[in-house]
Amino acid sequence: MDKSVTDKFAAIVENLERLTDINRRQDMPARDVTPEDIALSCRQSGCSEWVSLEYFRMSHVLAWREMFGADAPRMAYSAGKKVGAKLDVSCVQDLIDAIARMGIARAEVSTMSDGETGREKIVILFNKPVVSSGMAFIGEPVCHFEGGLLAGALEKIYRRTVTVTETSCAAAGGKVCRFETDFSDRYANAETADESALCTDYSEENIQLFTTLAAHALTTLQNAKRYERAKKMTIMDPLTKTYNCSYFHARIKEEIQRSERLNKSFCLVMVDLDGFKGLNDRFGHPTGDRVLKEVARIIKENIRGIDILCRYGGDEFLIVFPQTDRMETIKVVERMRGEIEHRDFGLPGKHTVPLRITASFGCAIYPLDGCYPEQLVELADKALYDSKRAGRNQLKFSSECKVCEQAASY
Repeated sequence: MDKSVTDKFAAIVENLERLTDINRRQDMPARDVTPEDIALSCRQSGCSEWVSLEYFRMSHVLAWREMFGADAPRMAYSAGKKVGAKLDVSCVQDLIDAIARMGIARAEVSTMSDGETGREKIVILFNKPVVSSGMAFIGEPVCHFEGGLLAGALEKIYRRTVTVTETSCAAAGGKVCRFETDFSDRYANAETADESALCTDYSEENIQLFTTLAAHALTTLQNAKRYERAKKMTIMDPLTKTYNCSYFHARIKEEIQRSERLNKSFCLVMVDLDGFKGLNDRFGHPTGDRVLKEVARIIKENIRGIDILCRYGGDEFLIVFPQTDRMETIKVVERMRGEIEHRDFGLPGKHTVPLRITASFGCAIYPLDGCYPEQLVELADKALYDSKRAGRNQLKFSSECKVCEQAASY
């Protein structure tokens, strides 16, 4: 097999391992990897902060299809329609408020004319829906329950039979979830309108079952999202919005285990701002904090989704580059070093002269330089010290420091 193909496959497998590892740590449902998972992995550059929520949703959809097969969309729509018919709504604004209270999305409603029939139709957009990515591999809308819910509520408002179609789905790669309506003639009998609109081939027990499942799924998703937010607060640095030191120590151990299993290397880079104490003393801590946040943003923009950026303390950062060699690390670090060096961190109207700062970098490579977390951090720190001693604003490798020490001993 061609080496490029095997490398890509190895990257996909590693991405899936990261996906399952994250969910295992967060007590999310586990299942076997499927071809759909691999397709999803191919589309991802790495694991985002919300991957466990998306992974759960993906599992839910796959299990849902397995249970109900081709009838799943129809059953979901029917169940949603019954829920929508029971909402306490008398106008469109009531529907928007109800959707917001249920935590489904922030809805926008507008009217437009159908170009083919000339009839007026309603367009509903779900902005920032509870689940907005992670299922592009499905390739078709999946919000059938939500579509039915809208249909049931609109029939109650307009007293007409309504069919709602999802024309774009955020969960399947669209920018937003977009629903369009098709109105038929008015009901002949208002007293029986709700019941006639909800006739299906499914029994009351089946619809009730699916309604209950959908409600539980929504509650579970909301709880997972709250859990994600709470956990995020415990592993993030509040100032720079990067991971904190505790998270770094947990992840570096995992990277060592994974790299050992896959027989791969990774690079650990320590970053320190040159003359940061003097900047703080001269311009004050608010300016220093702003510079730290800006430097963190520059670093984030220059690394991959699978790379790990942590604030180690003060003005020091640590970056883990999985499956990265020396030359690749040099390219990335030189790019971010140059951006930091040439950035004016001053504020217009406040600083009359450019406010500039540089950064020094030290790198240790696993397993070339060391095989233990503490050892790698210590070696990266020594390489950083060598970078400072050599004139600052540059990158030094731990292996270079060893060579220099050996030469000095002779």
